[in-house]
Amino acid sequence: MPVGNLLSAFDGMVLASGEQLEGVEYYSSPNVKSHSKRILNRLKRRAWKNENQDIWLRLGIFEKDFTTRKPTLMQPHFFGYNRSFMDEFMGPFYRDVQRIVQRFSDRFVIFAEPYINCTYPSYNGPPESFDSNKLAWSPHWVS
Repeated sequence: MPVGNLLSAFDGMVLASGEQLEGVEYYSSPNVKSHSKRILNRLKRRAWKNENQDIWLRLGIFEKDFTTRKPTLMQPHFFGYNRSFMDEFMGPFYRDVQRIVQRFSDRFVIFAEPYINCTYPSYNGPPESFDSNKLAWSPHWVS
């Protein structure tokens, strides 16, 4: 069963601006696997009423060639995040959930799973701060 297309933030901006894009369709199975490529936004619909309202174009994050209409990323650092999302955000989130749930009973077990990294779909182990005495690591899929 197809689960969707793997898109970057830049791809999303390009699609929202009304451009077509070739995307890879993924299937859900014991492993996340590429299935086929298909054209996205065949009708060239945009999220903005007109191109002048496209916030990403106005901010100069990307530009379109006037002749080819091909989008070019002008500020690649805009998408940069070089830290561990799992350790910085998910770890504290899991701890907060565990603390709140276990107020009712310290015997309750909280099942946690990795976030889905849409840019690089792969298995993420638990964060370094994960307390396996209070939380059960239970990913739904593994690549």
